[in-house]
Amino acid sequence: MNRQQLLKNKIQESLNDLTEKFNWDNIKEKPQVGIVLGSGLGSFVDSLIDTKILSYADIKNMPVSQVPGHAGNFVYGITEAGIPVLVAQGRAHYYEGYSLEETTYYVRLMNALGVKNFVATNACGSVNLEYNQGDFMIITDHVNLPQLSPMYGISDPELGLGFTSMTHAYDLEAVEKLIQKATQENFSVPLHQGVYTWTTGPSYESKAEVKMLRTMGVDATGMSTVPEVIMAKSLGMSVNGISLITNLGSGISKDVREPAEDIAHDHVKDVAAQRAPDFAKLVNWLIETYPCAQSYTKG
Repeated sequence: MNRQQLLKNKIQESLNDLTEKFNWDNIKEKPQVGIVLGSGLGSFVDSLIDTKILSYADIKNMPVSQVPGHAGNFVYGITEAGIPVLVAQGRAHYYEGYSLEETTYYVRLMNALGVKNFVATNACGSVNLEYNQGDFMIITDHVNLPQLSPMYGISDPELGLGFTSMTHAYDLEAVEKLIQKATQENFSVPLHQGVYTWTTGPSYESKAEVKMLRTMGVDATGMSTVPEVIMAKSLGMSVNGISLITNLGSGISKDVREPAEDIAHDHVKDVAAQRAPDFAKLVNWLIETYPCAQSYTKG
């Protein structure tokens, strides 16, 4: 049996587990929106009602992250606007030793369950000198800096389109509507539009690397998201991304009298916790722009 058939078998085993333990057939409103929550952003699920929670550890073949701030659950729930969503509360990372096939595995499961709109979120560091800690950035494009793809070695069309165009990787119409909504609601947190890149990690970038990224036109950098976006696009899903700027990139200081601080994961989680209510607003506003949201009514 070849690798691709083995992958198909694994996916089916996971789906059997997931649908049985979630009692999926009895969920009346199936979600067309899937969301992955980055480091420290897992509290978004607290804004949902009628939730069902299933640990990754209880799903056969499902990778489980050991990184703090990644709870490791699939969560089904309904937003305040009445839109059903499927949430990946945390992700596994390449730097943990997982392959890109494994780190993007949850995207395949979401797609197989009928999810058509994928929202990737993350906590990341600024590269753009105009960004500040606590700002949000809507991803409008990305740089696949390591030039690695989760579609490496995949030629079976049932597993996705290998030669996937990234010309329109993100749904910019939804971005425009989100910006309009944030403006109408007098959203108080700076909201940027920019380019995201990922590095394999787990070390943070050096000062020279941050300078290089800025020269390339990158605005923010993290250790995830791009492979998941590639996977989602290969499966024909619509994609958007929201980044929370939790720290200034290496070598960047807003006070020229003080050296830039070292970066720590605990700090990333703290900033994410502070911005949790604002993050929930943005995600909810975004998914309300999707055409599928119009088919659901509140209550």
